[in-house]
Amino acid sequence: MPLYEYNCSSCSTSFSELRRSVEMDAPLDCPECGSAQTSRMFSTFAVGGSAAVPCTTGDYTPACASNEPAPVCANNGFT
Repeated sequence: MPLYEYNCSSCSTSFSELRRSVEMDAPLDCPECGSAQTSRMFSTFAVGGSAAVPCTTGDYTPACASNEPAPVCANNGFT
């Protein structure tokens, strides 16, 4: 089941809810104030697993193997 993010118009609380796709826009009460004035927000998602590609120095050695800091290594060697 997907995790959707919602916002309450009454108290400005943002919260997440695990719901079936067919229920994503169904009415949902705010867990903070109980208001029904909530709306689903656009959110980002993460993709993990084998889709990550290690960053390299060009000769297929990990760029993060060196002791020098590099921006490409900010994400544990994956881009």
